[in-house]
Amino acid sequence: MAAAIMGGCNGTVTGPGYTPKYRVEGILVKSLDGGSARIDLTLTKDSLSYKKAVITLGTTILDTNTLGYTKIFASGAIQTGQNYQLNIHDSTSLNVNLIIAMPGSFAINNVSLPADRIYAFGAVGVDWTISAGTDGYILADVPPSEAISNRGDTAYYDATEGAIRPDAFRYNDIAVSGTHLVYVAAYTGAPVSAPAVPFAIPVANDPADNVSKNILFGRLAGMVVAAPDSVVVP
Repeated sequence: MAAAIMGGCNGTVTGPGYTPKYRVEGILVKSLDGGSARIDLTLTKDSLSYKKAVITLGTTILDTNTLGYTKIFASGAIQTGQNYQLNIHDSTSLNVNLIIAMPGSFAINNVSLPADRIYAFGAVGVDWTISAGTDGYILADVPPSEAISNRGDTAYYDATEGAIRPDAFRYNDIAVSGTHLVYVAAYTGAPVSAPAVPFAIPVANDPADNVSKNILFGRLAGMVVAAPDSVVVP
């Protein structure tokens, strides 16, 4: 579904036979905790940041910011289980259409803790319902922002169950006290970190680049994030 890239003295490649190479990295994220959605992309031309393209999602033109391109959508504007066309073009040779497929709606079923959510010891099992059309899931623990360690725990899963490792709740053998948020996200494509993703994208088993369109290469993903649950570490 859905992104890469050469310099003269000013970093721009020119000359006979020169063909620019572009790279896109982006993700469209919908939160089921409120329903809003956001898309963030970066675009480079011959390895340099490039903001002279016009990028649209459907009929909506994305705005530029310090990092690249972005747009925030109100609740209901982006639906689960739907495909959205992304067009990237500039005034020269770049004009590419890509599809972002959004996974279906789903929810966390259970976190293996007592009703008061108080953590005692060991791994914490989590299971969730099926998201139609997804390529997989990410299970994440996000420690409280004031915690001495903010590493948490994130991992990819193919099935609708997983576990948060005990290490997520301790740092240097000291309990990371407070409320840890438990997230499950369904995704398609190749996820990348972005402001709308409330956890770090896992490194292990990360999907390969999934955009290869003549002069445009890179990574593109659709993601649906279920309403979070929690674990309280005393």
